[in-house]
Amino acid sequence: MNCDQAADFLLVHSTNYPYEPFYPYALVMVSARARRAGLRVKRLELSNLDPAETQFWLKRAVETHQPRMIGFTLRQTDSYIFRDYVNCEEDRYYPVATLRDSIRQVKQWTDAPVVVGGFGFTSAGIQIAEYLGLDYGVKGSCDPFIDHFQALVDRRNLAEVPNLIYREDGRFKQNRRLFTGPFDGLEYNDEMIDEIIAYYGRSITHGRSYLDMPPGDDVWGPGFDLDAHRRNVFLSLTPTIPIEVSRGCRFRCYFCSEPLVKGQKVFTRDLDLVEEEIRFLLRKDLRNFWFICSELNAGSSEFPLLVAERMMKINEGLGDRPLNWKAYHLPRWISRDELDFMYRSGFTTSWNDVVSYDNDQLRKGRIPFRAKHAIQFIKDDYAIREKYNKLPPLVFSLFLGDAFLTPYSLSETMREYNRHRLTETCRGGAAICGMRVFDYKYNKIPEEQTTTFTPAGRSKDVDLLQPSYRVPPEVMADFDDYDGVFEFYDYICSTLISINHRGQKDWRWFLGYHSRPAIILHILNSREATPLEQRLLEGELPRSAPAAVATLQKLLTAPSIEALQAVLYPLEGGRVLAAEVARLLMLVLYGRCFEAFRPVLEYLGVPVGADDVVACTEYELMGILYQRFDHEDAVVDQVTEQFGLDENDAALLLLHHLLFQFNVVLRPIYKKWLYCQQEEPVLVS
Repeated sequence: MNCDQAADFLLVHSTNYPYEPFYPYALVMVSARARRAGLRVKRLELSNLDPAETQFWLKRAVETHQPRMIGFTLRQTDSYIFRDYVNCEEDRYYPVATLRDSIRQVKQWTDAPVVVGGFGFTSAGIQIAEYLGLDYGVKGSCDPFIDHFQALVDRRNLAEVPNLIYREDGRFKQNRRLFTGPFDGLEYNDEMIDEIIAYYGRSITHGRSYLDMPPGDDVWGPGFDLDAHRRNVFLSLTPTIPIEVSRGCRFRCYFCSEPLVKGQKVFTRDLDLVEEEIRFLLRKDLRNFWFICSELNAGSSEFPLLVAERMMKINEGLGDRPLNWKAYHLPRWISRDELDFMYRSGFTTSWNDVVSYDNDQLRKGRIPFRAKHAIQFIKDDYAIREKYNKLPPLVFSLFLGDAFLTPYSLSETMREYNRHRLTETCRGGAAICGMRVFDYKYNKIPEEQTTTFTPAGRSKDVDLLQPSYRVPPEVMADFDDYDGVFEFYDYICSTLISINHRGQKDWRWFLGYHSRPAIILHILNSREATPLEQRLLEGELPRSAPAAVATLQKLLTAPSIEALQAVLYPLEGGRVLAAEVARLLMLVLYGRCFEAFRPVLEYLGVPVGADDVVACTEYELMGILYQRFDHEDAVVDQVTEQFGLDENDAALLLLHHLLFQFNVVLRPIYKKWLYCQQEEPVLVS
């Protein structure tokens, strides 16, 4: 064997989440510590390969390097996404089971000890070690393991190695925990960077088929710049290089395993080392960095501002190709001015999901901030992003799988979110549907409320080594099954914590379903144009494609059944343009018919503002309607009876328009969860 190929330690990673591939930082971190100890290290990244290819490359590496120890890193034990396991019948992500297959293969080819470590492994070390049939496990920091490497190869003095899990008398034992800080040297070198760039090159080349997209307005819409989109997608996949800046978290949020894995003492890395690391990476033309930490601002803004000051100075010498950096942080202990300074240094933010805007719920979960902090952060972040116009607004992610979720707490969150008009400061909404259960005692989750998913299907027996989730039992009781829960959560995301639904309306369908060309023609011929309509035709309100405005102008100049049919029932090649014309036409009809609709709004109690626009949010409108109705069909039926309307009445068309525009869905069970006024009293026997 070529001595250059020999290795003391072969590091393997084979369990990446397939839809979000990245080069694992664990390989960087462990390699740096091993090099300092004088060990020869080789790495093998096997993500996104099918089982046959994984086996081929793993066997080749073992035979080529003949390592004295083989180490696998297990970053996570599931995808963190509950819906990945409920609705996906194929390609579900089971990293622990996948890793067991790899380890069984390795043990057929070598007698070298096999060790597993990593964040995911540490969360349930002994249980995973038993399941995988390991020689050793590393729970937490790998420093003691590296320091005792030779003794572990010789299988001696095992009880003296902190953080080690090992087998003795047929049972696994766990030594005392030792929490250490980030590495006190440089972790990256030329060899490591070459491997990382090769990895991302492979991923982009072979794992991103959607870069080859068919052109055509019917697919992507008028004016879509396909080449620019491809460039943007490609650049978004360029490597983001992880650099650890601190370790440990002093908080104890009930759902998080970070303090259990990394400890509650916060260690910060020497910023001179961080800066030296970054300058080396910049010389390799790498510009995007993820600063690894539990929370950058754990109780103070001092450390993030010191980091930002360093990045600001580095960027001053980079001209028009500055670096970008991000890190997890809390929506507290950072003022708007401080956040502004961080953004100017190249910061692009990354913060976790909002648990609630109900302070009682936050207290129960031991969350180290309150509703006012999270609300103010969103406002500050939006103002700064708008000021510099270089980043899109945040996506608001709501943790609806929280164990302490109640109808009142969710309603309070919706009320606060609406009161502060935060839908206008977030570009979208997302929901965490179920909570990953790692430990019953720590998470305070009864076993009977947990569902486990295995490669063989959903299991009646709870196994925390496999993806195990918990949905609040009251939610499950009210919505019957997971599909009902997801439908409700999707509605919150699309309509109540974002305005995404507004850009997804098919007004061509709407006019075709709720009206007819003859009715529309009658409105155009019998009702006068409005000043608002003139502004629309001049391209002021709202901004629209010139071709759509020109088509609408032609239609209004010479309205006819044929012209309307071309909009409502277009040929295949003109559907995109017709949809935009239909949207503008609906605005015209709204303006011309509004006076006939005003009495209906007054009857319903819906406020109207300037330019005859309904002056409330989606949440407020449904709150008004819920006072009298349990279903949107009941609204239509009562208004129709009250005003004696028929299908030809413009007022009825505008009522359907109101319900469609605001995505109104009225259900008694939705009302319970979205408009609960107070907590149910606790009965004490």
